[in-house]
Amino acid sequence: MHDVIENISSWINKNQVVVVATVIKTWGSGPRKVGSGMVIGPGGEIAGSVSGGCVEGDVVKQSDEVRNTGISKIIHYGITDDEAWEVGLSCGGQIDILLEQITSKKCESWLELQQCIITNKGCILASPLYKDAQPLLIKANESDIHSELEKIAFEAYEQRRSTVASIEGVEYFVNVFPKKSQLIIIGAAHISSELVELASMHGFETIVIDPRGLFSGGTQFNVKPDQAHQKWPAEVLESMNLNSDVFATLLTHDPKIDDQALHILLKSGVSYIGALGSRKTHQKRTGRLKSAGFSDEEIARIHAPIGVDINAKSPREIALSVVSELVSVRNQYL
Repeated sequence: MHDVIENISSWINKNQVVVVATVIKTWGSGPRKVGSGMVIGPGGEIAGSVSGGCVEGDVVKQSDEVRNTGISKIIHYGITDDEAWEVGLSCGGQIDILLEQITSKKCESWLELQQCIITNKGCILASPLYKDAQPLLIKANESDIHSELEKIAFEAYEQRRSTVASIEGVEYFVNVFPKKSQLIIIGAAHISSELVELASMHGFETIVIDPRGLFSGGTQFNVKPDQAHQKWPAEVLESMNLNSDVFATLLTHDPKIDDQALHILLKSGVSYIGALGSRKTHQKRTGRLKSAGFSDEEIARIHAPIGVDINAKSPREIALSVVSELVSVRNQYL
């Protein structure tokens, strides 16, 4: 859904009525995950996807009713439904899709959602599954719980799982929008440049840390990192919130730099720690960490050699293998 929010504001700013289609339930081999979305413009233009092409055409047709009446609607497509086969849902799964109308007078929560995404703040959009009720935006950093809906919303956010919830006989689709994951890159080099570009493409906020002026000042980035620090890792990491939204890679080959970062990261709650180097290099790293008092369980958190094994040779291929592993770990929470 992140990729279509900008389309919503663009159409709304032109005072046009749009319809948002969101996958709220799946069974079996549903083609797209819960929370996936598509926006249908006033002329039938679409942005996003709810089924990878299977039922989009029928969803566009059915969106006309919601656009004209303003009343939300749920469509079900299943393997025993003749119409579902006719429109192309042949994967064997089943999906429920919520259609909601948005106008310039009914867009406050959606525009708030866009602002949260722009400023990288986690939030939850709770849409009532009836008539023309408006969704409610709940910000994840506002920890005070005032209602059962907020309690369920915060639990869904912690689990990174959008869901349908029933509260006092009213059903809501609780759609989770996690903040963008942060990728810490220790070491500025050719691989770092490729990694920043590819990680940015896949939705990571990139932070490059390297105290060596020759590298941090001399490395050319095709895509600039969101943050760049010519400092020692401890100077930056100790002021960061190293939680499950954070991923870290160590690329310098210099124990003075990488080990300093590891001493902090291994005691933190980050979701991923990967270190560049051969198995022999990692054995030496393991020995140093054990001498420093780290346990086997803590050291086992390090992905080394880093990345998915694709027999990578070039810096770009190494970056591809690393980002593949990062996405794999991140998607465990989605």
